[in-house]
Amino acid sequence: MESTQTKDHDLLIRLETKLDQVITDVHDLKNGTTQRISNLELRTTNNENWIREQKLNKKWLVTIAGTAGGVIGFILTQLIAIYGFMTRTH
Repeated sequence: MESTQTKDHDLLIRLETKLDQVITDVHDLKNGTTQRISNLELRTTNNENWIREQKLNKKWLVTIAGTAGGVIGFILTQLIAIYGFMTRTH
């Protein structure tokens, strides 16, 4: 009977050791997954910020181009008017 108890005790010791290793492995997986999720959240935030900046840059570009077009158009109409005035007087 003592031999069976010894075998049972040895089995329990091995199971405890394996269970400890499983607990450690699960903990490592959890930490690794948490870190990967944090990294992905950071990348997503960075991408969202970049997209927001690009939209803002596009709005500024359109505004500047529109303003420049208006100024050029105004200058051209003034030059045409001046040219027309000069050709009439000569």
